[in-house]
Amino acid sequence: MTLANRGDAQAIVAVTRGGGTARRLSALRPRAPIFATTDHDSTARRLALYWGVMPVCTDIGENVDSAGTLIGQQLVARGLVPSGASVVLVSISPDLTRGDANFLKIKRL
Repeated sequence: MTLANRGDAQAIVAVTRGGGTARRLSALRPRAPIFATTDHDSTARRLALYWGVMPVCTDIGENVDSAGTLIGQQLVARGLVPSGASVVLVSISPDLTRGDANFLKIKRL
């Protein structure tokens, strides 16, 4: 959240399968909107109930780290974020054995 505020990000993108990342961000009440990208419809429906979270159903593939570019393009194409905007991509996973378990990136779309 601090990175989004100081980096003047226009959105925080939570890449999540079960919704945990977006729920944790929602509890912090950031100024930037939270786009929860998930590939599960049921997770998206649940996340719509959390403060400041806008669920986006999209394919995040096997490696969520490399999915950032594709997710950014889809957010721009859907008109959710303007082209050229800075966003913070966040993913948190309890499975630390995976290479893409946790990441935080600033990306210009």
